[in-house]
Amino acid sequence: ADPTLAPDDIKQILGQTASQMPGFSRWEVGAGYINVYAAIDKVFNRAKNYGSYGGPVDAQHYNASFNATGPQPQPFHIDYSPAALPGPGSANSLNFTVQANMSVLDVMAHIDNAATTGDGNTAGILLTDPNGVKYSSGIAIPVLDAPTREVIVKNPVPGQWLLEVRGVRGLTTLPEVSLPTSGAATPGPVDGSITQQQFILTPVADIQGDPSQAEIEFVLTNRIMDTAGDGLFHPQSSVTRGDFAQTLVLNTALRQSLAASPVFTDVSGAQAAIAEAVTASGSTLRDYNFGPAGMLSASGSTFNPGGLVSRLDVAAALVRALGLDSAARALADSDLFVTYSGQVLQLADQASIPAAMRGYVQIAINKQILQVFFTLEQGPNDFQPKVTAQFKPNDNVTRSLLAFALDHYRRSFAAGN
Repeated sequence: ADPTLAPDDIKQILGQTASQMPGFSRWEVGAGYINVYAAIDKVFNRAKNYGSYGGPVDAQHYNASFNATGPQPQPFHIDYSPAALPGPGSANSLNFTVQANMSVLDVMAHIDNAATTGDGNTAGILLTDPNGVKYSSGIAIPVLDAPTREVIVKNPVPGQWLLEVRGVRGLTTLPEVSLPTSGAATPGPVDGSITQQQFILTPVADIQGDPSQAEIEFVLTNRIMDTAGDGLFHPQSSVTRGDFAQTLVLNTALRQSLAASPVFTDVSGAQAAIAEAVTASGSTLRDYNFGPAGMLSASGSTFNPGGLVSRLDVAAALVRALGLDSAARALADSDLFVTYSGQVLQLADQASIPAAMRGYVQIAINKQILQVFFTLEQGPNDFQPKVTAQFKPNDNVTRSLLAFALDHYRRSFAAGN
C-alpha cells in the first residue's frame, strides 16, 4: 500500500490497529490479533485515530487490587551439554513442583557459553507440565545469542513439572527432521530461578453474599470487569450501554472500525471509537465476512451511552461475539425451549421476543450464558402445579448478572464453541 514505510512504521501500524486478544496480556501475545483491513485503512488515512481505546490488558488501568503470595523463588543451575539426550533424566533437565492454586509460574534463566563471556548461547527453556503440555521460551532468532530466556504460565497445573534446556534441534520448515540430542548449542552454564505466585483478590465489601459472588470474583481476577473507583463493585447497579461497550472491548476480539467521519454525535474520544466498533457490521474477528449486524444496535447518529442494557441486548451481543450469528439467524421465528428436571418447556414469554431475535436467546440459553426463570403456577382447579419458564428479555441487566453472563460466555469463547 505504501512502499515508503519503514519496518518500524509497519510495526506501529499493525500494533495500533490490532484487536485485543481476550484473556491475554501484552507480555503473552503482543498487541493481539492483526486486523489487516484496519491496518491498510490506517495507511491510506493516517489521521484516523486507531488505537485510541482498549489495547492489551496490561495497558488498562484497573481499580481492583490483589495481594501476592507464594513460595520463595527456587534457584537452579544446569551445565548444558549438547551431547545429552532430551527428556526426563537428562543432564540438561531438572524436576520441580508447582503448588496448588498458583496464578503464575515464571521461569527466568541467564544462558551463557563455556567461556562465560556473557554473550549468550543458542539454547532455550522447555517446561512440561504434569499433563504433558509443553511451554517454551523459544530461541531468540535472529539474535541467537540473546542471554536471557523466560517462560510465564498463567494458572499452572499443580504437581511435578520438568524443566529442560534445549538447543536448536531442527527447523520449522523441516518438522520431520530433528536432532536426537538436546540440541545444537555450545556447552555452558544456565542459571535461573523458578517463581510461583498466587494473586488473591482484596475482598470487595459489597459482593459478599451476592448470588453471583463467585462469578464476580472470577471476572475481577481475570480482568473481565473491574470495580469502581470507590473500590466497590455495585452488583445491583444497572449496566449502561457505555459500560457494556467498554466490557466488549476486553472480552470479544473487537475489530477497530473507524468511519471517515464521526458516526455518533453523543460520544467523543475513546468512547466514540468504541461505539463505532461495537455497532459496525461484523464487530468481532469471529465473523469473517463482516456480515452480521453489530453487537450493539444504534439509532441514527445517537449511540445513547447512558441507556440501559436489557437481557436481550446481552444475549445478542455475546452470541455474535462467539461467531454464532448465522446459527442464531437460522432459528428466527422458532419456538424457544429449555429443559428442566427432564421436562422440555416452551418459554411462556417468547411472544415478547422479536421473531428475528429468538435464535440469539435460544443459543444464549443453550450455552448457559443467561439463565431462565422458573416458577410454579397452580390454578384454582389444578391438582398439581405447573412449571413455567420465562426469559424476561426486557429486564435491565445488573452488574452482578453481567458478571455471571461474561463468566459463562468466556468458557464458550475459550473452547472455540
